[in-house]
Amino acid sequence: MPVTEEDIKLLEEVIAVYHRQGYVPTMKEISNVQRLKARFRTWDNVLWAAGLPSRNDPEQKKKRLDAIKRAGINQQG
Repeated sequence: MPVTEEDIKLLEEVIAVYHRQGYVPTMKEISNVQRLKARFRTWDNVLWAAGLPSRNDPEQKKKRLDAIKRAGINQQG
């Protein structure tokens, strides 16, 4: 099923968070998850429709881990 204009509007937050943080967002980081999952069924489908890498992509995992470590350091210091 092709991605529609309405779908693109639904995906805007996912894409914006990706660009802001530099890695693929998790469901916890997105406010309209229920609407996205109702339309695309799985988070992997959401990421695919948004044109983003897989959440299991090794580079994405590394970026996410690095960001978590940086956040931990910033909270301590």
